[in-house]
Amino acid sequence: MGMLKRMAVYLFIILFLMSMYNDLTKGSILYEEVVPIDKQENSIVKIKARSGDTVLTMSERLYSSDSIRMEKIMEDFKKLNPHTNPYRLIADEYYYFPAKDTTLP
Repeated sequence: MGMLKRMAVYLFIILFLMSMYNDLTKGSILYEEVVPIDKQENSIVKIKARSGDTVLTMSERLYSSDSIRMEKIMEDFKKLNPHTNPYRLIADEYYYFPAKDTTLP
């Protein structure tokens, strides 16, 4: 039984050191990534979804809260992300939104 406990402690130490290495090299700070897609007009941006994000929360981070019309946001989101269910976003996936002060035709 002593050997099993010793191996469990070594395994825990190895996993802990691997976790520390990953945090120090890649970082564990979550940040929002907004990337302009259309370089000529900057009319579309690509945003990485976080855990628990909805189309509304992502658009609130992108636009000022007084300019949000939910119907227009959902319509634009569906045009830019045609194969995505706007009610089931996946964390760490990228989604397209119109840039500030632009509207899609």
